[in-house]
Amino acid sequence: MNNRAEHKYLSQLLSFRLDPALRTAILIYLMIRIISAVAATWVVQTAPPKIDWKRQPIYDLHEVAFTTQGPVRDWLEPWYRWDTGWYINIAYDGYQKGEGSIIFAPLYPWSMRAVAPLVGDDYLLAGLIVSNIACIVALTLLYKLVAADYGDLIAQQTVLLYMVFPTAFYLVAAYTESLFLALALGAWLAVRRDRYLLAGLVAFFASLTRSQGWILALPFAYMLYIQPTGKLPDLKKPLPLVKRMPAVIGGPLGTALYLFGMRFAGLGSIEQAFKQPPWQTNVVMPWTTLAKTIRVIIEGPVHDIDLANIAALIFVVILAAVVTIRLRKPEYWLYIWPTLLFILLRDHYLIVLHGMLRYVIDMFPIFIALALVLRGSSRLKRVARVLYVIISFGIQVLLVTLFAEWLWVA
Repeated sequence: MNNRAEHKYLSQLLSFRLDPALRTAILIYLMIRIISAVAATWVVQTAPPKIDWKRQPIYDLHEVAFTTQGPVRDWLEPWYRWDTGWYINIAYDGYQKGEGSIIFAPLYPWSMRAVAPLVGDDYLLAGLIVSNIACIVALTLLYKLVAADYGDLIAQQTVLLYMVFPTAFYLVAAYTESLFLALALGAWLAVRRDRYLLAGLVAFFASLTRSQGWILALPFAYMLYIQPTGKLPDLKKPLPLVKRMPAVIGGPLGTALYLFGMRFAGLGSIEQAFKQPPWQTNVVMPWTTLAKTIRVIIEGPVHDIDLANIAALIFVVILAAVVTIRLRKPEYWLYIWPTLLFILLRDHYLIVLHGMLRYVIDMFPIFIALALVLRGSSRLKRVARVLYVIISFGIQVLLVTLFAEWLWVA
């Protein structure tokens, strides 16, 4: 290696090591990953789950799709829970008509299937690798997005406040949250940099990860067509409009391909699949879901998971209001409010606001608002930040142990 090549290599290495976004992402990720892994493994080793979930359909492939043996298996097994089993089934066997798996979008299980041969055909390990890499990417992109507007300090605090949220451990579990967030943020940054085709392609893949990816069209349309001039676009000049269109339509095209592709493949309607066991979830108007929530609060019975979901809804609404009023960035509330309404379209037969506690982590702008609300050097603000981190992360560790014990969290 000549001196010039060596100098270039060292410069690239130093740039990589010193990048504050990546450094912050990795440090905070490692903190969450290590503590959650220790908590999950400890609780399963000291109090093994008493329910024989091997009799459940989503656990059928446990022995053939989870191949890692030895001590490492003990660290991985607590993450073979709930929806992870469905993703593994899809990755291993594909979608099967009538079993209800079509409610899960395809990109994440496809990613597991692609990685599995590299790790001894262990589909659980493959899913964890995909999710954990995506988590680091997502946190890095979140940092860059926030730092561009508010500086490094707010970016650091946003990433920290986000990752200590009680259900943020799903970002390191074999779930879709981290992959969706990485793709959504990647598309968002591509729009900011006028990379229209790239933004549309990444948004398309985001929608193939989680169906609400179509919502990205709303903030992207604002950012590309209204924000530059502060007024509606001039339809008499169609060329600039057409040039930016891929970024806007990528998300909706991905959602449409997923929804109609399942029908075309003969796998049935996703809406009908939601209505059948084991999901038993109907599509209703958002106000119907809210009315049911109020009725349950007044008349009961209110279960612990219901209270957690109601608290999550209040948390989202308060911070979404802060985003709308204080941030002066319509693209953020154009993402948050439609996402919230999309969540409220689902009415589970048993659980109020089903999944709300987990879906909070899809709405990343509210954590930017939280960081801005808690910023400052006053004693009150410092105490508030510390209390949030301690209480929120303490709840997260508790929820990780419940998750590992096969108890429903979100």
